[in-house]
Amino acid sequence: MSLDLPILLTLLLAVASPWWFAASRTTFLIVGGLLHGGHLLYYLGQLAAVSGGGDAPVRQSSEWFPTDLIAWSFSGTPWSLLFAVMITGIGLLIFLYAVGYFGSSAKASRFFAPLLAFEAAMLGLVLADDSVLLFLFWELTSITSFFLIGFNHEDGKARWNALQALLITGLGGVAMLAGFLMLGSEWGTLSLTDWRAEIAAGSLPSMAPLILILLGAMTKSAVFPFFFWLPNAMSAPTPVSGFLHSATMVKAGIYLIGALHPLFATSPAILGTLVVTGSITALTGLILGWVQTDLKKILAYTTLSILGMLALLLGLGTPEALKAAVLVMLGHACYKAGLFMAAGAIDKAAGTRDVRELGGLRAVLPVLAVSSFVLALSKAGFPPSLGFVGKEYVYKFGFGGPVLAQALLVFLFIINLGLMALALRVAFTPFRGEAKMVPGSVKKLNGLMMAGPVALAVAGLVLGVLSPQLLTPVVGAAVSQIHGAPVDLVIKLWHGVNPAFLLSLATLASGWFLYQKWPSHGNPNLAARALGGFESFYKLCFDGLMKGSSMLTSHLQNGDLRSYLRWFFAAVLLLVGAKWWMSGFPAISLPGGADEVPWIEWALVPALAVFLWVTVTTSSRIFALLSLAVVGLAIAFVFARLGAPDVALTLLLVETFTVILFMRIVGGLPQLRNIAPPRERLLDILLAGGMGLMMTLLALKVAAVQTHPSISNTLADWSYPLAKGKNVVNVILVDFRALDTLGEIVVVTIAAVGVRLLWKNSRASEKSQPPSQTP
Repeated sequence: MSLDLPILLTLLLAVASPWWFAASRTTFLIVGGLLHGGHLLYYLGQLAAVSGGGDAPVRQSSEWFPTDLIAWSFSGTPWSLLFAVMITGIGLLIFLYAVGYFGSSAKASRFFAPLLAFEAAMLGLVLADDSVLLFLFWELTSITSFFLIGFNHEDGKARWNALQALLITGLGGVAMLAGFLMLGSEWGTLSLTDWRAEIAAGSLPSMAPLILILLGAMTKSAVFPFFFWLPNAMSAPTPVSGFLHSATMVKAGIYLIGALHPLFATSPAILGTLVVTGSITALTGLILGWVQTDLKKILAYTTLSILGMLALLLGLGTPEALKAAVLVMLGHACYKAGLFMAAGAIDKAAGTRDVRELGGLRAVLPVLAVSSFVLALSKAGFPPSLGFVGKEYVYKFGFGGPVLAQALLVFLFIINLGLMALALRVAFTPFRGEAKMVPGSVKKLNGLMMAGPVALAVAGLVLGVLSPQLLTPVVGAAVSQIHGAPVDLVIKLWHGVNPAFLLSLATLASGWFLYQKWPSHGNPNLAARALGGFESFYKLCFDGLMKGSSMLTSHLQNGDLRSYLRWFFAAVLLLVGAKWWMSGFPAISLPGGADEVPWIEWALVPALAVFLWVTVTTSSRIFALLSLAVVGLAIAFVFARLGAPDVALTLLLVETFTVILFMRIVGGLPQLRNIAPPRERLLDILLAGGMGLMMTLLALKVAAVQTHPSISNTLADWSYPLAKGKNVVNVILVDFRALDTLGEIVVVTIAAVGVRLLWKNSRASEKSQPPSQTP
């Protein structure tokens, strides 16, 4: 199996899913589950191979892609394969959960196509080695998430949130593409692997592409100030929230920062930006999450805090900080996806996600209660869970790191205890105390909906206990890749009673105290209202863009053909003139002397001027039409004299047919009249004169440019050996330019048929109308 095969198979399943699910839900479930399981095992095997140190990262490429700009190339590095395992592993649980979540609902038939297409896009994003290919998958994740967030399209708020996520992440993606192309132009390659090799060889990238790439990563991972789209995306169904907005899509920016970390590490300003914006994002998620009462909204804001913490640790950039970042990311993928699925299960069973209306569910949902509590303990960092391992290394890094790390330790402590309190609010409050629901009103849950929370709760415990054996090689290889140099790493579950462990105990105790003493009542505080101003600014910009575009459209697209032509000609003159000015007004070489032009062609100049003047000034449509016809015939005469009889004949026939047709049309119309004021006519004269002058200068310039040897002698040499014809003109028309000649014949034929049909219809309409009576 190749790295790209799971991507293609998942896309194929996405295409077939609407019909397959409607035809047989059972076989779709079985085949989809087996497909995900196979992909997970394949990527696990690849990850084990590259993490063991014996095998180099796998690079695969193919030439079948239809464009030279994009290389269909993939690279299985430890960092990318780690994400591929998370995507396929959690994707398997989300797939099963979604089948149980929707049941036999008609909505399910249109849900799995964008979900599976998103999964394939995420796999392509993390495995692509070509940066432009990565951008294509990057934008595909934005497009598919647009459909998933706006899945309940009857809801106007869901449509607005989907558009908001698409615009923010899409614009960031365009900025990222610009950075990719700039960096590719600078180094002569678009490969991420080659870029890392350039850094290892001592090359330094420019600052501008790094800023643009970082901007794309920050928008995708909802880093401050682009944080507000993520909580709003909770209008999506819960399977979407558990997959896109906890474990995969929102970590795409984190993946990109890690994949290109050696490039970013060349700029202290870039790393400093990550530290500052990551810290603000972490604090923002905590402040806004504290005032929420919706389970999914609370989880969304805690995701913001984790994303901010990951950006902060990547910005610090030391091996210890990178190790802590990878462990925190793995732990978060496990417990957050499970908690989202648990929140959706509670909503399905109880009919609400408001923590103020939930309680006592442990009696009717005992399995969900236990798994949710285990997931919350992992999020809180309770031993021996994977969350505890990550938090221990965060604290250990703070105690043993530089002064900045020690200063951040207090900040990270505050974030962690707040996250623990919010985790308990989500996973403990709905099950504790007395039941608040009407007896018998809690629905039974589908077994498929329970598989995800239970499996991830168990996985968090197993990975925590066996982290020294299972995660040491994987995390070590990923950290070495991010750091750009080999890093010796050994993960330990128990470090003894040290300051980091004592701070973990203080976090647990303080988090429990905070949870007990300060429950949320859903009232936004001053800080929450202030942070809401960023979304208000987005809405202000959006409304301004819509109003501005409406005003511009009403002015430009006003239904007046003359206005369209004026804007078009003005734009052409402006663009060509600007290019000419930027080129330093290159000299125009005139053709040979006047004595080389026959007198009959000189005589055509005043004649053409007279007939053009008649065309412009006459009030008779017939005179204007005939004058234009004379101009066309004169041009055909020039073509004939210059040795292009085929073009002359085509132009002559088309002019004749056109005159006949328009004579028939304008026969009964009134005389021409001036419908434009003098000022507009002056503008028309200036535009017409400018276009005429521009085309003349371009024609002279083109005539003087010879980029290749003339082909005329070559065609004469080819005439007899290749086409067996001694008449070069005939051979060119019927052999070398056969399709062009056929096109000219088709043009003439269509013109003739059109004139004939219009003439026939006009005569028929005249006969069908009663004769007009003059009063």
